[in-house]
Amino acid sequence: MGILIVDDDDDTRNIMQRLITNGGYRDVITAESAEKAFSLLARGSAMQFDLIFLDVNMPNMDGIQSCARIREDARYRTVPIVMTTARADMTTVDRAFKSGATDYLTKPLKAVDFLACVRAKLKLKAELDMRDLFRDELAGRFQQLGTLAGSRN
Repeated sequence: MGILIVDDDDDTRNIMQRLITNGGYRDVITAESAEKAFSLLARGSAMQFDLIFLDVNMPNMDGIQSCARIREDARYRTVPIVMTTARADMTTVDRAFKSGATDYLTKPLKAVDFLACVRAKLKLKAELDMRDLFRDELAGRFQQLGTLAGSRN
């Protein structure tokens, strides 16, 4: 499952990537800016992401604005997005959730909490994917039944 880490701080990106890979996950990509993240998320990109971590405080476009923009893409509407920041004020938290964030972690990250978040969000994504698969299969069956019923008339 692809994981994208977006943070303008090299040390934070490296720590997060190391924690995730030490937790047994291999497809971890990092980006130092929202612009770089958008190029990785662009249609036609070879990578598909199942979890995105966004730093709230980044130059040019912050994580909250980035989250809202990512949510505009239908491919990423159900992908868990976790905001990370040293700021824990309720206004920032509220803005993050209103932009489409799934969760919020404060820095400095605690390894156990961070990996628990990774596991939980990837499990959530797998469940959402399964739901969508069943929904599509059910819709196909209803369409077949409608076609069969129409051909009998």
